[in-house]
Amino acid sequence: MPTKKKTDYLSDEIEVAQENKPVKGKRGSKSASLELNCKASPEVMSEIISDSLHWFNRPIVKDDNECLERLVEFFDYYAKTGGIPTVEKMCLCLGASKQVVWDWQNGSKSSKRAELIKNAKGILASIDADLAIRGLINPVVYIFRGKNYYGMRDQQELAVTHTTRIEDGMSQDEIRRRLLEDSSSEASPTITDTPTIEVTAEVKE
Repeated sequence: MPTKKKTDYLSDEIEVAQENKPVKGKRGSKSASLELNCKASPEVMSEIISDSLHWFNRPIVKDDNECLERLVEFFDYYAKTGGIPTVEKMCLCLGASKQVVWDWQNGSKSSKRAELIKNAKGILASIDADLAIRGLINPVVYIFRGKNYYGMRDQQELAVTHTTRIEDGMSQDEIRRRLLEDSSSEASPTITDTPTIEVTAEVKE
């Protein structure tokens, strides 16, 4: 029986290692594919596309009055059809990009235009909130849209505590008097956004 050379063993090891090597995922993998992950039926997709095309190629509004008329038309359309109004569709209805509408909201045109956009987004936000409360949309979707379109943000809770100063060398009577004074009067609250650590000191007689 012929014996294997050292180079033959090395070739065998390389071949086995290549067979067991895990395959790295590529950019644009299946997890990021809308087509592969979309659960909508062809009928639903047809309805969504037709809904968006209804507002396609609208000319940009020329003045505040036309902006108001478009917004009224927009909400009236969805009140009658039962579709879902969104910020994206509202922008299509106004004939402007999301960035342009955002600029209007921040006063790039007029204070009236800014108020119209803010009020329209307020209506959209209330619709989204109602759908979320009724369990008709995923809460994660509601939170994402709220933060990106409606100015929602995480709120940090503040702990309000009353501080009693106990100094070194104080007698038991002085400590007792200080505690009684603080409990009977309105002490100035200390507001902090960090966890409160309670320390209990035992005073020996």
